Amino acid sequence: MWATYFKELVNPKSNTTTSEEINYFRPENNIMAPTLQDTLGVIRNVKNNRAPGEDSVTLELIKYGGSKL
Repeated sequence: MWATYFKELVNPKSNTTTSEEINYFRPENNIMAPTLQDTLGVIRNVKNNRAPGEDSVTLELIKYGGSKL
């Protein structure tokens, strides 16, 4: 049963896409850009002691770096 399911999942019988699939990959309309206050609120509420990203910048540096950073 699982083999049949995955074969149909990987090799669909029809190549038509539904309108739901088409709309899923389009950007949504009427989305406002985040404000500075929104961004600062998110940074303020993120937990400390997280692993840095590929740029090696820790969250604490961003969080407590002040407005000059």
